[in-house]
Amino acid sequence: MTGFTGPMPSPGFKQAMSRYSEPSLEFQASGQIVLTKNVVLGAPRRAGYISDAYMSIGNCGRDNSGSTLGVELDITIGATSIFTTKPKILHCTGEAAGTAKTTIVSGEGVTPGVINGANAAYSAGAVIMGKMSLTRTASPATEMQNVAVVAILNPS
Repeated sequence: MTGFTGPMPSPGFKQAMSRYSEPSLEFQASGQIVLTKNVVLGAPRRAGYISDAYMSIGNCGRDNSGSTLGVELDITIGATSIFTTKPKILHCTGEAAGTAKTTIVSGEGVTPGVINGANAAYSAGAVIMGKMSLTRTASPATEMQNVAVVAILNPS
């Protein structure tokens, strides 16, 4: 698949735009989520801020025993969290395990994240980390599965 080839406003348009855009940082993992996981999301090419960050779960798990089962996302720049409220997805109870995402309240047990703008700024080359913290007290009927984490970058 080839990219858009034209017409362009000037011969150097693509190169000029690449200096002012930054792709989002993403992480995906397929399979069961049974551990707390720390991942490096990346290091941006230029300074800016994280305007949005969210997590999606392909299967939010199911636990009918009343035990705690949930996953919470934290994104840090250096050692500082960007969230005042961390996005969180809890298990389903008494129903089929389904998908959930934290971009909006997509169902019971979903908490969207709230970003602290003062902590969301990063410098060029800053290491941006993601941490998915799993909370569980027993083996659930269905484990949480297939997670995706996205941090939307806006260069300064």
